[in-house]
Amino acid sequence: MFKPASLTEVSKLILSSPNKSCELDPIPTFLLKSCLHTLIVPITKIINSSLSSAVFPSHFKHAQIIPLLNDLNSYRPIYNLSFISKVL
Repeated sequence: MFKPASLTEVSKLILSSPNKSCELDPIPTFLLKSCLHTLIVPITKIINSSLSSAVFPSHFKHAQIIPLLNDLNSYRPIYNLSFISKVL
């Protein structure tokens, strides 16, 4: 069983993350960080709900796939996930 995440833990994790964003993010990471004081409670509730129910939300399972050319005969896929799915 997982211990519920605190507001402080989630806040520290988000603020220490790089500002990289993906097309799947509803808002860019830098903007999320600047509005974190308003969004930290619902984000923490989503995380704790997922941990307590042992269910990863299906909309967080979507990824943007980009093929990366390793050599002339093979491609390596790169999966870009939304920022909140990475935090979770």
